[in-house]
Amino acid sequence: MSAPSASLREPQLSSLLAVASLTFWFALAFPWQHHNESLVWAVDLQHDSFLGSLLPHAVRQVSTYRPLGIGLAWLTFHVTDDGLWLQQLINYAFTVCAWLVAMQGVRDTRSFAWLAFFCGTCFFSGYIYLFHLHGVFYGPLLLFLAWLLRVDTRFGELTWRSVGPALSLALITSLFHTFALVFFLAFLLGRVAENWLKGEQVGLVPAAVAAAVSLVAMKLLMHGAQGVAPTYALQGFFDSYYALELNWGVKLASIALTALGAASIAVGAARTQGSPLPKPHTGPPPEPGVRPALRRPRLADSWWLAIAGVVGGLILAFLHVPVVLGWLGVCCVKAVLRGRLCLATLTAACTLLPLATGTGSPTYAVFAVMPAIVTTVTDLAAPAVWRALEPRLAPAALVVTAALLIILRLDPGLPPFARALRPLLAEREKTTQLMQMMVWLDANPDVRGGLRLCLPADWPVRSGASAFDRRYRAPTDAVSFAYYLRSRYGDRFTGEPQLLFCFGGEKTPKSTVLHVVPGDWAGSASLERL
Repeated sequence: MSAPSASLREPQLSSLLAVASLTFWFALAFPWQHHNESLVWAVDLQHDSFLGSLLPHAVRQVSTYRPLGIGLAWLTFHVTDDGLWLQQLINYAFTVCAWLVAMQGVRDTRSFAWLAFFCGTCFFSGYIYLFHLHGVFYGPLLLFLAWLLRVDTRFGELTWRSVGPALSLALITSLFHTFALVFFLAFLLGRVAENWLKGEQVGLVPAAVAAAVSLVAMKLLMHGAQGVAPTYALQGFFDSYYALELNWGVKLASIALTALGAASIAVGAARTQGSPLPKPHTGPPPEPGVRPALRRPRLADSWWLAIAGVVGGLILAFLHVPVVLGWLGVCCVKAVLRGRLCLATLTAACTLLPLATGTGSPTYAVFAVMPAIVTTVTDLAAPAVWRALEPRLAPAALVVTAALLIILRLDPGLPPFARALRPLLAEREKTTQLMQMMVWLDANPDVRGGLRLCLPADWPVRSGASAFDRRYRAPTDAVSFAYYLRSRYGDRFTGEPQLLFCFGGEKTPKSTVLHVVPGDWAGSASLERL
């Protein structure tokens, strides 16, 4: 192949590779039925008009004002005749676009694509929002974060001309999710600090005005929302990352990422990404905006740092601390050492995001992966052997991923892969079993009584062991389930006798089984009378 042809293929290959693992998991499990609080959304969206969906508290489970998100979910829900598949596809499209936008902000797109592929394979539990109606909030939020990462090195001085459009985009995105303003404030703080460090014009007045507008907007959007108790905040922080690292295989991947991040501190050239390598400083003091070159670290330094990263990761693992936090911490340190203070503040803000929710959902942990990858590949000098092999490995990885997807869609029970696929496919199957049981109840109006779930879902911070061992756990919580039953059946499922809806093949002693929905992955779901 000629050199021009090869250069034309490289951007497309990197783009496909960056989203290949994310696409693999999504296509393997798509579509889902109602999951978590999606039942509440279904009821409220059915009863709301489109204009009503734009009003505050249009969905009772949403505590802050997010009209663009709820309005978009209303449209997709009604266009598909109360279906969920269109919203799931839109969630996926936003997420893919976010990764492609973020990749445009780095110089080494190949390394970014490989790390995105690796992290998409390991941390897909954080993308559970792809299958939710309420996932409508997170795709645009991730896309906004990707845009901030892309414009970081190109933003320069904070002027009215540059801050105005960025603030406008932050305010629009905040109508999907308020956390967009948190990301924007972190971006402003980092840009002010970085410009000051470089001796450039800081632009304090535009930055201060934009920050004030963001804080006022955040206060208005969060009006009436309850705060997070400190105990829930801290526990939710760790639970979010525990849920991102579901097993020892993912922990080992986090250890590898920590080692790579630590090694990349020394292995790269001492320069700021997007700027030419400064010449050695031997004369008078440098002019404002020009930083003296630092010593190029030796290759041996990277080995010592990599070993330190592995040891640190193992210590975190045996202390039962999520190892991925070690990688994120290393990335913050590297960004500061490189003078990329804006990247450091964005990484730190994303890392601390689960503190603001107190739920323990892995969705809030997955945002930190993107800036961490950007930091890791900044000034990363890959070995020459890898550079020589990589052009052949990328197409091979794409072919293998596509072939594996086709094979597993046809027969997901293949022995080498069934164990890895079971958690995701079992959770999807439970959502189908839930709706199949509703159809059976519609066809059997004589069945009535106080219906409840054997083991309802809940936030990980309140779920204990069932947050991670989901064998018997229902695909929705007790409040959402009761709300949906009341809307669909009125008072039919109150009073006596007591009915139980169990999942995972669970059987209550001394109960009579009324109906069973079989399952290949999750075990059977049964309706029982006590």
